[in-house]
Amino acid sequence: MNTHHSKSFIMLLEIMINICFFAAMISICLVLLFRALRISDRSEDLNHGVTLVNSAAALYEGCSGDTEKTAKSYRYAEAEPDRCFVYFDDQYQECAKKDAAYVLQLTSSVDRYGDPTGDFQFSDLQRESVIYQKDVVLHLPLGRTVSEERQEMQ
Repeated sequence: MNTHHSKSFIMLLEIMINICFFAAMISICLVLLFRALRISDRSEDLNHGVTLVNSAAALYEGCSGDTEKTAKSYRYAEAEPDRCFVYFDDQYQECAKKDAAYVLQLTSSVDRYGDPTGDFQFSDLQRESVIYQKDVVLHLPLGRTVSEERQEMQ
């Protein structure tokens, strides 16, 4: 009778060890899965951020560094004299500020040589973090000013 109980006890112990082992493996796999999903989401954010910032930088260059003209290319942009904000929803479509999940911010200035510069930032509003940033310097022909270049564009 004792041998029967000891065999049952060993079998029960073996089953419990297997259950614990599989539970540990499942928890490790779930952690890895959620990390992979988070990396995938951040990768998607970065991909869209790079695309949207490069598009805005090309518009800014085409407008000779004029922030207000650049803002007019967007439907929902909020423009200030040297700053522009463009808002995007969670599907990376342009939207109003109240529906926004992301913001593209352009800050314009002039460097020490008189060339217009643009600082572009694509940020996640929920996480309050910058996803992608790019600086653009427009080099003007020697002797030209920003205002002369803009007048010529008109």
